Amino acid sequence: QTIRITLLIDCIKDIVKVVLEKGRKAPSLHCLMVLLANNDLRNHIKENFSNIRSIYEGKIDPEIEKVINKYEKEQEDIRKVEFENKYIKLKKSWEQLESCDLSSKLKSIRNKVAAHLEITKEGQGYRLKDVSDFGLQWSDLENYIKTAKPLIFEAAFLTCFTSYDLEGNLKNHRNMA
Repeated sequence: QTIRITLLIDCIKDIVKVVLEKGRKAPSLHCLMVLLANNDLRNHIKENFSNIRSIYEGKIDPEIEKVINKYEKEQEDIRKVEFENKYIKLKKSWEQLESCDLSSKLKSIRNKVAAHLEITKEGQGYRLKDVSDFGLQWSDLENYIKTAKPLIFEAAFLTCFTSYDLEGNLKNHRNMA
């Protein structure tokens, strides 16, 4: 039981760091969302996200170049709309996650652990707190991670213009095993 509660608390501390930490230098989803809320910065990122890098260099037929330029412009416009749609969806999901009761509980647990309140007095002695003492069930952390993980990847996709198919990669590893 001691190992389970210790692992749970460590996971909670890490999840709060990655998702909810508000420190200016914290590499958290919260800080990334604050940066994305800046219109100038978000527009700059959107331009980079939408920029089509042509594979055609050197001399090509002017008619073909015109068709290519038209196609690239259309694709850039599509990607700008895609970026905005992804940002709106990400922002809505983030606001729901950040304001949910479980986020408050996880921050509270992290703060209590930081204040060395993971032990409680019981009768004449002390006992390590149980997950229920924090108002949680064992499945809550797993559900929270499942909710936060796609937001982290979507935010990375928008800001780094890339994504990583973690689920597909895990599926491939399971199949190979």
